Amino acid sequence: MSGQRSGIAIASGMPRSLTGSFNVQTWSPTELGAVDDAYLDRLSSLYRTDKILYGRFESAVQQQDLVGEEPMAGGGARRGGITPLMRAAAKILRQDGGPNIAAVEFSGWDTHANQGLAGGALDRLLGQLAEGLMSFRTDMGAAWSTTTVVVMTEFGRTARPNGTRGTDHGTAGAGFVIGPRVARSTVFSDWPGLADRALFEGRDLKPTLDTRAVLKGAIAASFDLTPAQVDRVFPGSSAVRGTYELMG
Repeated sequence: MSGQRSGIAIASGMPRSLTGSFNVQTWSPTELGAVDDAYLDRLSSLYRTDKILYGRFESAVQQQDLVGEEPMAGGGARRGGITPLMRAAAKILRQDGGPNIAAVEFSGWDTHANQGLAGGALDRLLGQLAEGLMSFRTDMGAAWSTTTVVVMTEFGRTARPNGTRGTDHGTAGAGFVIGPRVARSTVFSDWPGLADRALFEGRDLKPTLDTRAVLKGAIAASFDLTPAQVDRVFPGSSAVRGTYELMG
């Protein structure tokens, strides 16, 4: 990675995880198709006298030149959009002087109906996620040796299926920490069980590990930060101890 304190959000908007005082840009695949050079030249001339718009426009053009035309026009994970997004992230992150933090958003995981097992909706989504992560690792090249990936969800699913063969919004869920800095291959969990008495509010897998703890461990190892410094990344989280033992 470049070591520059900057970030890139591979998303249509700025995720809260990247808000702050440092330079963060956004990129997402266009839904309008390719734009010819003559049109871009006219826009460049139009924006040239506007200090704010011109800088952002030029940055967007440079990003698009770097990433190229990714074979996706929206649709999120359900339309196979994970791999193009991960490949775009790798192209941006591995460049000299580029950002060293990226947040990539994937939609389409709300499996309220027909969640399925083998061959079902969730199975296909997890397959797309696996393909995207493998493509990212390959495309990062030599930069992979200093890269850590954290995969997590906003919310889990209910422990039991609903009436439409899916699951509803839950509480606890699963996540992954991937990369050369991870100390060992393991399942890290204080597993509460799925017995009725163990479920949160009688319906959800009970949360036993704060997601900020996992992120603290990954961030500390990636940027050589102390626990006190990582606490500042997550204001008000001093009572949440990072899972520093997960990282080598």
